[in-house]
Amino acid sequence: MPDRSFDQATGLRQMFSTPALTVLPLVAAADDVAHAGFALAWAQAVAAQGRRVLVLDAHRGDIAQLLGGPARFDLWHLLAGEREFAEVVRHAGAHVDLVTAIHGLQALIDHPQGAAPLWPAIVNLSARYDTVVVLGTADAIGAMLAGTDAECFLLATREAESIKQTYGAIKRMAADHGCARYRIVVDRAHPHDAENVARRIADCAQRFASARVRLGGSLPFPLPMRQRAASSTALADALETLARRSLAWGWNPLQEVVPSAVVAPEDEAVALVY
Repeated sequence: MPDRSFDQATGLRQMFSTPALTVLPLVAAADDVAHAGFALAWAQAVAAQGRRVLVLDAHRGDIAQLLGGPARFDLWHLLAGEREFAEVVRHAGAHVDLVTAIHGLQALIDHPQGAAPLWPAIVNLSARYDTVVVLGTADAIGAMLAGTDAECFLLATREAESIKQTYGAIKRMAADHGCARYRIVVDRAHPHDAENVARRIADCAQRFASARVRLGGSLPFPLPMRQRAASSTALADALETLARRSLAWGWNPLQEVVPSAVVAPEDEAVALVY
């Protein structure tokens, strides 16, 4: 276990606070690699908005695998003072870096101060990150956000099992951690189908968990191979729209009350079209 005082991690413990941070929490309701691919694409699209993005993969470490191989070190090694930040961070695209945090995020959650000391440290690193995408399980993200009004993001599909898993994650986070606000992105679904999926989850979440669920976007079925060029352009455009709007929905952990600097339509779906 790491030193509970985290005193050795001087780079994290002695940095001053700043209000310039947006955290986008992504809950992995299913144990699969799809969330890793979406988290990476989402982070890269957010970076294209002029942000400097740090991705914390606290799920299975699959993002590192997508970048070419497993991570050598975890955020835990930084918190324990065993490694420098440069040794645990990995380049993941233009203005996007990755830190695998499977053990490190849990260590922070278990600490009396929780993850609170992490956020001011991140924005004051030499890379000057202003946005963090955190991918984790429902329990990890729920514990991280307990007591806040942060909005959580979940990736679902039209399949009954995925809907069940997504609702289950919401119900568990609401009951165990008091998380009450969610955005659903539906994979491989046309906008109308995505709205139906989000509505089904929202109805159950409101009735049985007192949680508010809204549709954040959809990722329709890919087009045939001969249409790949047009498909890629459309997807990039749609990811740009999602990135811009999600920044208005994100959480600023460095402020007690987080007014949105950018106004985004509350109920407008973001269709991501291949």
